[in-house]
Amino acid sequence: MAWQGSRWARAEREGRDSGMSLAELLVTMMLMSLIAILVGTLVTSVSRAFTSDRIANDNTTTAAIAMNEMNRVLRAGTTISVAGQTTGTPVFLKASATSVTLSAFLDTSAAASQPVQVRFELNVATGELSETRWAAIASSKPNWTFVATPTSTRVIARNVTAPTASTPLFAYLKEDASPWPFTSGELTLDARRGVVAVTVSIETQTGPAGKTAPVRIENTIGIPNLSVSRLGL
Repeated sequence: MAWQGSRWARAEREGRDSGMSLAELLVTMMLMSLIAILVGTLVTSVSRAFTSDRIANDNTTTAAIAMNEMNRVLRAGTTISVAGQTTGTPVFLKASATSVTLSAFLDTSAAASQPVQVRFELNVATGELSETRWAAIASSKPNWTFVATPTSTRVIARNVTAPTASTPLFAYLKEDASPWPFTSGELTLDARRGVVAVTVSIETQTGPAGKTAPVRIENTIGIPNLSVSRLGL
């Protein structure tokens, strides 16, 4: 009996030392593969969601910063006195669907108030929206003139999508809130004198097209310095 007990113990030890069987190994490998696939799928999904959220946030931030700057400048638009002209220069010197140049009083004090000319222009090819400024010549007061060379130029938004005919970057409104039509791509002098508000529609897409939806911000901006309350703006 002692010999049989020793034999059984030795057989049990040998069974334990022999490791997993082939069937057990295959089952283990299959389970590990399933777990790896599930973890990989989860990581990919989280990564895509994070990237999508980041791009959407970048789109919104880019559009909002540009809109805030354009809103600040456009609301400060004003007519400028010009020698020999009783009506003065209109607020808008040039006005098209992708570019606007205007005179405005910005960052001035009562003691040293002088205007500045500002141009917002979209380069459709590069998607860059830039702001260019020309400073007034102080000695020209009260019939202001401006320096010939731009005082500053900067990009205020990148990855701006190209506007369409139905939704231009800049639309210029009449008193009845209808848009002024463009003649040869720009507003005429009479039309520029009649602009009471500007609708700005900016759309940005910082990620690959089709991966995430672009972000569009639209705002209608009145011109308080016209001294007439129109459109309720």
